[in-house]
Parts: sequence; C-alpha cells; structure tokens
Amino acid sequence: MLDLIPTLYMEKIDYENKFNKTVNLDEFLVIYFTDKYKLKNVIEENIEKFLKAVQIHKNADPRVQLFRRFLNLGQEPISKEIFNTYMIICNGKIIFQLFITI
Repeated sequence: MLDLIPTLYMEKIDYENKFNKTVNLDEFLVIYFTDKYKLKNVIEENIEKFLKAVQIHKNADPRVQLFRRFLNLGQEPISKEIFNTYMIICNGKIIFQLFITI
C-alpha cells in the first residue's frame, strides 16, 4: 500500500496536467483503477480491497492516515482545498522524499 499511495499522487498530477482539469482524490481513485483493470467487477473488487486496507492500516503509518483523511474516510477529513495545496507543494517531485521521512 505504501508503494501505491505515492503512485496515486503522481498519476493524479499527470492526469490533471494531461487533461487540464482538477479531479478529487476519490474520483481519481476510480479513474486509476478503471484504467488499470478495465472490467467493472474487477475494478470494484480492487477499490474495495484497497479502501479496506487503508482503513485497516490507518494507525500503522502516518502516511496511510494522511491519505485516508484526504479521501475523507472516517473522522477528521482534510478539505479538498488543503489536499490541492498539498499536491501543489509536492508537485510530484518531493512526494517520495515526504514518504521516506515521515
């Protein structure tokens, strides 16, 4: 999971740059899994597994907790504006450093 989270951030940045539009993280999660798996039942199954894993491991690592809050899962969600600011700051370049140092 810790490998997939920065991948999702990076792919989201690439997607937004390519299509010149902003999408919410939860919307992008569906886009990402749709592009990866193609079949509706496989897409739904993998999204469900991923979200369950995020919930299960939320306290195991602060990076998972932050990602969970960006997805607005559970209590204390982080606003989309803050997430967008976070993505601008990261700009896809320092995100891996953030994941190493947190």
